Amino acid sequence: MSIRVYLVGSYLALVLLMTMALWVMGYQVTTRLSETGQQNAEQGARRTIAATSQIAEKVLSVYGEQIVTMKVEGVARGLALRLKGRDLSDYAGLRQDDTLRRTATQSISTPEGEVGHLSLYDSKGEIIYHRLQRVEGKNVLDWQTEAKEMHELIQRSFKEERVSGYFEFKDGQGRRRTRFSARTHVAGTPFIAAAAVNLDDFFEPAQERIRAACREVLARSQENIRRNHEGTRRRLTLVGLGMGAVMALAGVG
Repeated sequence: MSIRVYLVGSYLALVLLMTMALWVMGYQVTTRLSETGQQNAEQGARRTIAATSQIAEKVLSVYGEQIVTMKVEGVARGLALRLKGRDLSDYAGLRQDDTLRRTATQSISTPEGEVGHLSLYDSKGEIIYHRLQRVEGKNVLDWQTEAKEMHELIQRSFKEERVSGYFEFKDGQGRRRTRFSARTHVAGTPFIAAAAVNLDDFFEPAQERIRAACREVLARSQENIRRNHEGTRRRLTLVGLGMGAVMALAGVG
């Protein structure tokens, strides 16, 4: 083998190694940048979901409290008019009045469905109207004895014209949940109108929409990052091959 062939072969081998090394380095750099971009996008989406969910919870909680309070006060005014001139000691007769029952046990709903209901009890705690008729006639203080916060609200409602607050309870699946309750006296009667709602039902649908929107934005961002990564890798490969070819031709020349 002549020295010329040996030098050309060595040079071409060196060019090939340098080209491969540059391509590998470029591939690693672009891969890391892509991974970093995807991680940053995911972290940003998580922070956005957390922040907007908190805002939605605060805003919609206040909104829900106002709706429930206005609802129970409106029902109390309506009951005061309907009960005017009635024998308020005849509970059995009052319970036979379907119009009064529908008014006193109205449901509270959102576009997603029912979130709570109203009930009526007297100044001693006896339940006059309730959507569960089996509890009518019982004392509201003896029902759901584990809800201490609710009992405090009931005790306050005996003395105060309007009360509202939160209490915890166990749902049908044994989960601990929080309800908001507003209570107001029915003017001219010994009765108290009460409303209780699962306030998280007000903001959870909005939070789920926020999470879905953020997941969609994240998916689009990750797809764009992936496409940019693939495009950069292709351009890097073409540039590397072109530079290698030029260097090889120069070396051969």
